[in-house]
Amino acid sequence: MDQKEIQQDKKVLTSGSVLLNTAQIDYQIEISRITALDTKISIAMAVVTGALFFILQSWNHMVENFKAIPDTSSVGGFWLSVLNPLFQALSIGLLVLALIILVILIRTKKYQTFNPADYCDIDFLSMNSDNASVALLEPYDKATKINKRISDNRAKWHNISLLIMVVAIGLYILTLIF
Repeated sequence: MDQKEIQQDKKVLTSGSVLLNTAQIDYQIEISRITALDTKISIAMAVVTGALFFILQSWNHMVENFKAIPDTSSVGGFWLSVLNPLFQALSIGLLVLALIILVILIRTKKYQTFNPADYCDIDFLSMNSDNASVALLEPYDKATKINKRISDNRAKWHNISLLIMVVAIGLYILTLIF
């Protein structure tokens, strides 16, 4: 060992508890984010399901529109008679897609948790508090990073499903207007 390594070994780790508190706060914030995201996904699922059932109530009318011969008396009439049932079918398809995405998101994910019982061994329990705080930093940081990555991915897909839902409802509203 050279002189620099010997000096580093003699350093007292006095800021370990401050860093541990920060890591614990970050971990708890990420756990709260998971809960909030689950709530948002559940609400979006209810809205998508409600919109889908609302649209499907007029299923017989939609089938009649598909079977009808397009209006060829005018260009505008032709496009309305073709686009109206097409937009209805597209809105149903998009709502089903949004519902599938939300069902995939709502299923249980493998989040990283921190279990203090994993550290109940004689070596860890005999450490002074500052060294123990430093030893706990890595597992908290690892769990927080894994949970953040999973939550970021779920949030991205949740936002995509919301966009799909808004487009689908917008298309259906267009069919009601025209």
